[in-house]
Amino acid sequence: MREITYRMEMSDFQRRALLGVLVEMRNQCLQTDFPTEDVNDLLELALDAVPQGGKKKDKRGKGRDER
Repeated sequence: MREITYRMEMSDFQRRALLGVLVEMRNQCLQTDFPTEDVNDLLELALDAVPQGGKKKDKRGKGRDER
């Protein structure tokens, strides 16, 4: 069975607010010795989000087309 995936559309302000909330939640997890893996995964997804019509670059700065 295929995994169900979801796509969200949000403004730049909403994305920055989401990132702030996730960072704060991660910090709370670290202070209370709670596992952070799930929050880290969500934070990584939000950080890697590409603007509509934009090209995603890998961590070395080259787009997939340029490799």
